Amino acid sequence: MANKYQRILLKLSGEQLAGRFEGGVDPEVMGYFADEVKQAVDAGCQVVVIAGGGNMVRGAEIARRPHGHAQRADKLYGSDRHL
Repeated sequence: MANKYQRILLKLSGEQLAGRFEGGVDPEVMGYFADEVKQAVDAGCQVVVIAGGGNMVRGAEIARRPHGHAQRADKLYGSDRHL
């Protein structure tokens, strides 16, 4: 039986990745998602994962630091990110 989908895009927010923590990545949550992605790949699907990170660092936080640069911070961590 053929897969219903050949390609899957999975968008994970930083909040989802944080799991039980207020920030960062919860290893249990990451393990769960890794297992799910592996099952999809093993079934023949191509998977793209986009991981958010707004709960880890925001461009505004970098811009406030010494030697921070607002435009550079936004390009690294803001809405100007490109894949």
